[in-house]
Amino acid sequence: MAPLSTTADARDHLDPWGFGRGDTDDLTESVEDLDPLDEFVDIEDLPALLATPAGPSAPRAASLPPSSRLAVPARPNTARALATLRLPVSPERVGVLALFGAVIIAQGFYIGFSLTGEASSRRGVGEVLVSSHPSGAQVRVDGRVHGSTPLVLALDAGRHAVDLVGANGSTQPVVVDVEAGTRLTRHVVLPTAAAAASRVGALRIDTGAAPARVLIDDAPMGAAPVRRDDVVAGDHTVTVQFARGGSVTRRVNVPAGESVAVMLEPPAIAPVAAKPASGWVALSAPFEVQVYEDGQLVGTSASERLLLPAGAHALELVNADLGYRARVTATVAAGKTAALPVDAPRVAVHVNATPWAEVAVDGRALGETPLANVLLPIGPHTLTFVHPELGERVETVVVRAGGPNRVAADLRQGRP
Repeated sequence: MAPLSTTADARDHLDPWGFGRGDTDDLTESVEDLDPLDEFVDIEDLPALLATPAGPSAPRAASLPPSSRLAVPARPNTARALATLRLPVSPERVGVLALFGAVIIAQGFYIGFSLTGEASSRRGVGEVLVSSHPSGAQVRVDGRVHGSTPLVLALDAGRHAVDLVGANGSTQPVVVDVEAGTRLTRHVVLPTAAAAASRVGALRIDTGAAPARVLIDDAPMGAAPVRRDDVVAGDHTVTVQFARGGSVTRRVNVPAGESVAVMLEPPAIAPVAAKPASGWVALSAPFEVQVYEDGQLVGTSASERLLLPAGAHALELVNADLGYRARVTATVAAGKTAALPVDAPRVAVHVNATPWAEVAVDGRALGETPLANVLLPIGPHTLTFVHPELGERVETVVVRAGGPNRVAADLRQGRP
């Protein structure tokens, strides 16, 4: 260690980091406040340190010229005398230290508030990671749709009902118990389309010639005969309400992948006073219609004849799929059959093709596209589009009464 030969050297010894090397000597601070050596040297040992040579051959501080010595007032209490030693402080360095202190304090507050806010926002909430095979299943939590798998759910603590709905409509329920601050993982393997199909069977209900209304598990299925190919395997309640009065209820078991046919006959009715004579109505319609009288189903056009009391009847003909609804009047004679033809109404159809084509409907040529307001009867039709270079394309369309009915074909699709 070099001897303290100058006042600048003494300052460097007391101020090794350069805090006191400023251009202005008026801004000073006492050693008692700054005390840069407090971590390393006891204040009472400082005079001895300054008076001790740095090495065996170093001169003592007392041998230094008077102009280069540290001015330490001679007072009885050496510690208090050294406390009056004042070192120059740079305003720029004080500002830098203050800026560093402010940044550290601000970071402390930011981290503290962030952790507090995060803990507060997550109080009472847990996470559930839901995945499925195959992925992309719709996720419903307590009846509400939240997205598709894989999905991370943030849920309130407690029990929740989670349903996964696959692309084929199969549903897999899962019950999760969520705890605050924890994460659960649930993986569900959804049944394939073949597996889902193996869970249903077919059910046919017939009543012979007796007009009747069929219900399966209290859900209306229409007029007999009825066939359903999507009945869930298991026991079902079949109810048949006959048009002439009375009903029959039977419990039917449908095995998975099998077809069950049930024939139900009208119940025996006690003899009553003679009723007016009856006759029949034979419907002739290009498509199936249901027949109602006073809001009650009396049969369908699929039956060869409908039994009705003799007299005039105001009937309503309905085909919901085609948007068809019409009112007709039929007069029934006792013991005879009244023919009731049903004409399909014609509606406007717009036909077009890209780039263009010659069009035929059900084998009848219509002309070159575009074609507007082509009148066709409601129901299914076959349209043939022919282009001399792009070839031929056949489209099957169903014309509905409600419209609008538009048919368009792009003959360029599928071409190289």
